[in-house]
Amino acid sequence: ERPRAYSLLLELARSDDLLVVRIEALSSLMRCIDDWDFDAQQFAPFLHPVFECITGVLAKVDMPETRMRVVNFLSSIVQRMQREIVAYAEPIVQLIPPLWQSAAGENMYQTTILVLITKVVEALGAQSTALQSFVAPLVRHSTDLNDPAHVYLVEEGIELWLMLIRNATALDTSMMELLQLLPGLLQYSSETLRKVLKVVEGYVLVDAVGVFRAGGPAIVEALHALVSDTSLTTRATAAGYNALNIIVQCVPFDIAGKSIVDSNALWTAFTCIHDRKEAALALVHHAGFLSRIAVHYPQMFREFMSAQDAGQASVFTEHWVGLFDDVGNVAQRRLFALSFAVAVATTNDGILKALPLMMP
Repeated sequence: ERPRAYSLLLELARSDDLLVVRIEALSSLMRCIDDWDFDAQQFAPFLHPVFECITGVLAKVDMPETRMRVVNFLSSIVQRMQREIVAYAEPIVQLIPPLWQSAAGENMYQTTILVLITKVVEALGAQSTALQSFVAPLVRHSTDLNDPAHVYLVEEGIELWLMLIRNATALDTSMMELLQLLPGLLQYSSETLRKVLKVVEGYVLVDAVGVFRAGGPAIVEALHALVSDTSLTTRATAAGYNALNIIVQCVPFDIAGKSIVDSNALWTAFTCIHDRKEAALALVHHAGFLSRIAVHYPQMFREFMSAQDAGQASVFTEHWVGLFDDVGNVAQRRLFALSFAVAVATTNDGILKALPLMMP
């Protein structure tokens, strides 16, 4: 029976035998936990003695490779037990500072610790909001592009950051201070871009106004640079526009409007649709952003379109309306339709000439 096996392995792991015996006992226990038939409820009564064993072994071990093995074992327990681990979150968190200190200069070991913290945050859910001031310095250390350690830690650091944001019910000062790192990370690497954009979106969804006031203009500039980069894939452009669309939906016009205008994001989208040098699949995302602006910031859209030459506006509108048939998502088609109604209200002659195209 599994409980009997757990008991025997724990006896070996907390005995006074050789350290190698205790480590191997924990390794065997890890294999039991990683098994397909593992039952979290059945293992729950053994959590307390397991943590005692892990703490005892970590106090005796000096070699980084061995400490990594033990930390990986702890990560596996947290991952498999999930909410059962909440009662033991405090002692786990208390282990982090000495672990991190012992990992100084050991990038692989630090990566293992970041993974452990990510799993703890995930298990705690909304309760992890209380850990923000504790975890934020680790996120900064691993994602600051001016810190040499970022070369090794940035992916795990962003994963931890994203997990914090996903489970946040509020954002403290330490989390707001991390905003200054996002513009650089948005241009850092295509491998981390998707998750960095998710971090941006998460921030806006948790506290749109506070986040935009703290770092919104720089983020909008970075997002504009992203969506105007023709070397990126259509999927990357779409992800960049998705973040911009969430900002438009969540941040009031009087707070975000000027920054969006100053970034030239409207002109970039307008020009791409007017020139029609990209495939329709890519142009749909430019058009979707302008449609979002029209619906949520109608005043901005009217002023922008009214400033355009009638000839340019006519060509733009013809191409814009023509993209409607390339939109497959029902919600997006409704957004386009609403934006066409706003466009008519601009009374720009070029748009009015294209009015028949808007009719079914």
